[in-house]
Amino acid sequence: MKTVLIVGYGISGRGAEKLLLKLGYEVVIADQTVEVPAGDFEFAVLSPGIPQGHPLPSALKTRNVPVIGEAELAFRHLKGAAIGVTGTNGKTTLTNFLAHALGGKALGNVGESLAAYAASDQDDDLLVIELSSYQLETLQTKLLDAAILTNITPDHMDRYPSFEAYANTKWHIADCLKEKGVCFVPKKLDDGRFSKVQSIDADSYLQLSPKQGYWAKLDQETLALAFAVCQKFNLSEEAFFQALETFEKPPHRLEYVCEWNGVTFINDSKGTNPAATLYAVSRIPGSILLIVGGDSKGLSFESWKEGLGKKVKAVLTIGEAGLKLQEMLAPFYEVHQMGTLDEATHHASQIAEDGDTVLLSPGCASFDQFENYAQRGDVFKNSIQQLRRGI
Repeated sequence: MKTVLIVGYGISGRGAEKLLLKLGYEVVIADQTVEVPAGDFEFAVLSPGIPQGHPLPSALKTRNVPVIGEAELAFRHLKGAAIGVTGTNGKTTLTNFLAHALGGKALGNVGESLAAYAASDQDDDLLVIELSSYQLETLQTKLLDAAILTNITPDHMDRYPSFEAYANTKWHIADCLKEKGVCFVPKKLDDGRFSKVQSIDADSYLQLSPKQGYWAKLDQETLALAFAVCQKFNLSEEAFFQALETFEKPPHRLEYVCEWNGVTFINDSKGTNPAATLYAVSRIPGSILLIVGGDSKGLSFESWKEGLGKKVKAVLTIGEAGLKLQEMLAPFYEVHQMGTLDEATHHASQIAEDGDTVLLSPGCASFDQFENYAQRGDVFKNSIQQLRRGI
């Protein structure tokens, strides 16, 4: 029996194991180790969180063991039509919306792992696959009928040697298209590198009135990209807008929590890079008390010095990046270093005035204090509930 090594045993690793066992392979697991286990391996499957430069995959390559990602393993065994979605920000909401509008199944970096789904009794589902840069790194199979690249701004600079390397990984989604596949991108992003790219000018492609209220779900640029893809899959304009009406945005993405004592609380815990925070601030009317900080991922926050704008009346910093952010932003804003999210939420509520918004949009990863961005957002919402109950 042929043997495959799985490197990393989280959600992706367990999904890969399920698929490989179904395919008849013997599986060996390597988790939290830098040494290659004994044995002869047909190939190795790398979980997305394990970088290419990790000692274990590097050692495997010196032994001429092919190394692929969990997403590539799944791509080789998925059936039916597929849409890929990537970008620095906004891809999860867009993935969920497209699945909702087109009656498809959301997979990948959102929902069920790709390999676990590939191991199931697949129906003829239209697959809408959210792909992170980590997943794109090792993709080779041309599975996609359509793809969307929403935007590219600096992120994960602790993993990539340069912004160019990160951007090239995002653009790799266009290499995963079938012969007649199309990659839809905003016009400002199209640099002419791929013939399969169709650039969308949001200002002219899809005309919408702000009064229609769709901006609370998807911004104009993302809506235009979604509309273009839905057209490719023959969804009528009427059905597209009906889908927008009934779509419920995932939590932790500019999520309205409540209004209390005249102050609005917004949870944007999914804002895990500086550009996401700038975007969140731009979407909030009126004065803002902004909670930021966490695991900085090696990113630069220079864009915040003046980019946060005059409507940010105070910045409250938390976590590992808190002191660094306080020192950098103090010349430009009123800054309070708080340490924990509970402390920041309570202090923000004390200094907020009628009409203000307390916005959690950290611009950083959550792993210094939380398991993930969802737990961070839940802690924020729980802190607000404690405030309202007078705890």
